[in-house]
Amino acid sequence: MAHKTSPDSTLPDANRLGLEQESAFFHGSPDPILVVSRRDEIRVVNRRAVEFFRKSESTLVSILLQDLFDFESRQRLDEMGSRGWNGVSENRLVL
Repeated sequence: MAHKTSPDSTLPDANRLGLEQESAFFHGSPDPILVVSRRDEIRVVNRRAVEFFRKSESTLVSILLQDLFDFESRQRLDEMGSRGWNGVSENRLVL
């Protein structure tokens, strides 16, 4: 799950994002949750995302979302984005 934040959001202001980092829902979710800015910067992650990506929280929040994907998938994402996401349906991308 990814959630876009306002471009002027700053890390780690989870309260401003409407998320309590220590909440049972956020960290208790069985799914990795990444909160992403409009500029595709990862801002906040839950514990499951840290486990899933096998990276520290500080590493995850210092990279762009597309940096989690392999080279070929990044190229496909760039192509889809440049077309304005028109005609996008189900796609399989490699993390």
